Amino acid sequence: MSRPRWAAVAVVLRDGDVLLVRRSARPGDPWSGDWAFPGGFGHAEDRDPPATARRETEEEVGLRLGPDRGRLPARWIVDPWRRRPVRLVPVLFRAPRQEPHPDPAEVAEARWVPLSVLEDPTRRGHQWRLVRGVLPWRADVRRLDDGAVWGLTGRMLDDLARVSERAGITP
Repeated sequence: MSRPRWAAVAVVLRDGDVLLVRRSARPGDPWSGDWAFPGGFGHAEDRDPPATARRETEEEVGLRLGPDRGRLPARWIVDPWRRRPVRLVPVLFRAPRQEPHPDPAEVAEARWVPLSVLEDPTRRGHQWRLVRGVLPWRADVRRLDDGAVWGLTGRMLDDLARVSERAGITP
């Protein structure tokens, strides 16, 4: 069976915090060392994007997620290894009653980050990043004390804020 044409991330929420992981450094991985949501590409055994998000979260940080609570808008990305379009689906989950335990092969660190920190306008700014190691690109960032959230993860956080505001809820 072929690999599904989707990737999924788990947006795991707990009392105003969201789970972020810092990816382990790996040669050839364009997201090495970046802060992101747990997630990855779909596998043949995944019946849908929420199943992918659950499996990847358990593999990366040992959390067993329950039923999903909805989805944020999907985005099309290019699979950097196969160079084909893949739909990236952010799936919302409520945090289980356990703490994350990162698998160092995939995740250097996992942390609960207050959404208020990520939405603080004084922590927003820009950084120059290199795309594919050569092309300079000005990226919007949210600064953490020891790094930054940027790119797709930052845009998904914007989507979360918009959806929450429209629904009149605090994640």
